[in-house]
This record gives sequence, C-alpha cells and structure tokens, in this order.
Amino acid sequence: MAKKDILLVDDNIHILEILEISLGLRYNTYRATNGLEALDILKEKEVDLILLDLNMPHMSGMEFFEYIRRHKYWKDIPVVIFSGALEREGLSEKLLEKITSANGFIEKPVIPQKIINTIESVLSEK
Repeated sequence: MAKKDILLVDDNIHILEILEISLGLRYNTYRATNGLEALDILKEKEVDLILLDLNMPHMSGMEFFEYIRRHKYWKDIPVVIFSGALEREGLSEKLLEKITSANGFIEKPVIPQKIINTIESVLSEK
C-alpha cells in the first residue's frame, strides 16, 4: 500500500524536523514554513492531509485555511490544525468557529503519538 502524502506547515524548523522524523516511516512528508510556501507545494503535489500551524509569517495558518477551503481543487483536503494558539486568551468566536471547522485540532507542545493517532483517525474517515 502506498504511503499517504502529508503537508506539514509550521514556521518553527525544529518542529518540522520532529514531525518529519515522527511521521517519515508512515507517510511521505512535505514541509512549508508559511501559507505561501504551502500553496506553492499544493500546486505541485497532491496531498492527503495538511497539518497546519496557525501563527506564521507572510500568510497565517487561518489565511491559508480560508483560502484552500474556497479553492475548488483543495477544499476537500483534510486539515488538522496544530497550534498553541488556543492557550492564548481572547480568541474571537469567529476564529474558534473556523478552528472547529477543521478536521482535527492538536494543541502544542509536540506529542508524536498523539499526532499520528489524529492523522490516522482523520485519514480513515476520508
């Protein structure tokens, strides 16, 4: 059975490296450090799932998420939001609604087994 392709989007290089090591045996991974880089990858690769941080430069995770949800080719790609953003007080209700419209949410810090379990659960629903 062919490995599924996962796009990892986070501006923290160390987290991307941990994710690639943790997921690399099970999945093909592609990495982007912001939403604009992620869009460039989506233009070249078909991915089965996106693991997405919210707080990034140039194009935030929410801007990226909203953009792909409106795009005819990418709107159905499962997205798991992976962020520490919920720890911050004062998130708007609108942002919370968008977060809950994702296919999953994993709160940082990185726990590789939790990420793998969430990815497997989301991909099994696809």
